Amino acid sequence: IEMERGKVDFVQFVLDFNEQEYKIGKVTYSIWVNVQCYMKKFKDFLQRTKHIHTSPENLLYCRDITVDLIRDYILWRKDLGNCNSTINHSLTPIFKALRKCCREGWVERETYDEITELYLPDKGNELGKDKKIEYLTIDQLKSLKEAAAKAKYNRTRDFVDMFMFSVFCGGMRVSDIISLKWEEIDMESRMVRHYQVKNHTRKAQLLTIPMADGAIEILERWKGRNENFVFGLLDDEFDLTDEEKFRSTKNSRIRTINQSLAALGEKIGLPFKLHIHCARHSFGTNGLNNGGDLKTISTLMGHSSVLVTEKVYATIL
Repeated sequence: IEMERGKVDFVQFVLDFNEQEYKIGKVTYSIWVNVQCYMKKFKDFLQRTKHIHTSPENLLYCRDITVDLIRDYILWRKDLGNCNSTINHSLTPIFKALRKCCREGWVERETYDEITELYLPDKGNELGKDKKIEYLTIDQLKSLKEAAAKAKYNRTRDFVDMFMFSVFCGGMRVSDIISLKWEEIDMESRMVRHYQVKNHTRKAQLLTIPMADGAIEILERWKGRNENFVFGLLDDEFDLTDEEKFRSTKNSRIRTINQSLAALGEKIGLPFKLHIHCARHSFGTNGLNNGGDLKTISTLMGHSSVLVTEKVYATIL
């Protein structure tokens, strides 16, 4: 009876609804993790400004959601300095759950419609608008290799090897560089056959990527160094099915790599802060600038469609 009346903890309802979306494969693991972060922030808002959710007996129920409450939440996020895009992302799981509340009759349709009109204007996602792609030209890539050769620490040269391997191998994402295994490499056919781990989706995509000479040279240097994972950023026994641990480990490795790359980028006079994802953009941009076929480059980069490639590299095209 209470559920029919909408006396249901709204925060938990949003979490449960989005968890089911993840379990059936409608959203990826990384989105599900973000939802949990968003709702933790929403609960913080309720406690700090509305003095709700301070105890199990003091909850925000689904039936009590109002337009003013969501508007106040938006203003609170703005006061924290969040941009429109960030706020919109945090509203999405709430709005999706509200649609379910509306169907259950816990929230009036007029209320639901008015709340979902509160999305903020966000031009950041318009095709190519003010989108600046940070990449290295051919000459800058040569300068990076020369700077790495003179670097004090071997680990710096290792990180540049990983960067250049991405450039020479379809612009592989850093998550795929980290999780790349020797068993996925065929030196004879010069091919990589690797299951993509982007967003840790349950439906992993098999990437089949030809390796340029530069990639082969790098692998020759790394032969015998690690038994399982090529670049040794994960322990040989690391379990890739542990999504949360992989995400945490990956983020830690990326921070270390980017710190080293940023220092080299300064040495060669780059006008931006060098980071590992620049390798991916360097492959895509140089490929397109040198007459590469859009569909081929899109396939090599593992984009879900050519439209994604067009959106990312709109200014170049």
